[in-house]
Amino acid sequence: MSRLIFEGPEDRLTLTENTQPAILAMSIAACRLLESRGLTPAFVAGHSLGDIIRPTSPRARSVWGDALRMVRRRGRYMQEAVPGR
Repeated sequence: MSRLIFEGPEDRLTLTENTQPAILAMSIAACRLLESRGLTPAFVAGHSLGDIIRPTSPRARSVWGDALRMVRRRGRYMQEAVPGR
């Protein structure tokens, strides 16, 4: 995933099945960075994909792998629902 995020190709990254896990991965990375600097949010909120990102805050590390797999499948199903893609 990190190679796809940073090196592309962009046409693969912009496929929903890849974009959604990429957003989740970057959100987890941002949480880790904030936590490493001693910043832990008192609360978080989300909508749509954010509803999945929200419970993957630093306090819920045990679900990160499951969340990535779930989001990958979610993105794949959404991609398959788009005609002509």
